[in-house]
Amino acid sequence: MGLDSVELLMDIEDYFEITISDSEAEKIYTVQQMVDTVANLLNIKDETADLRDVILERVNYALIKLEITSDPINPSDFISSYLSPENKESWDAFVSELQIKVPKPETIKENRTKFLNKLIKAVHWIPLYDWRLITVKQFIDAICVMRSMQ
Repeated sequence: MGLDSVELLMDIEDYFEITISDSEAEKIYTVQQMVDTVANLLNIKDETADLRDVILERVNYALIKLEITSDPINPSDFISSYLSPENKESWDAFVSELQIKVPKPETIKENRTKFLNKLIKAVHWIPLYDWRLITVKQFIDAICVMRSMQ
């Protein structure tokens, strides 16, 4: 486990006031495995499928109402096909129509050099995301996580 992973693990333990044993930590390779481990330690049952369905329905409704798309979107679609956090007007209209808090990612900008993107990440401690690679399902999962932390 690298230093970044150890620091992330410690931050998660602090935030949720839990302790993840070394043997459990060694088995964590993906975000889903981390979520499952934390949920297990907090005795949280998987009831998020209903929430995901509701949020997907609301996202579909908002995108269709705003005429961003005329067809329902699929969880496997890339969210960048419909939205960009760089387009402030469209993003704000979507968030307003959705009427729930939506995490706005700090994205990797194509017009920046790789060095500048890394420098921004290092200075601000903000993870940079390649928005083009985020699926609708991942986006909805991020909304679900944000809602559960409120």
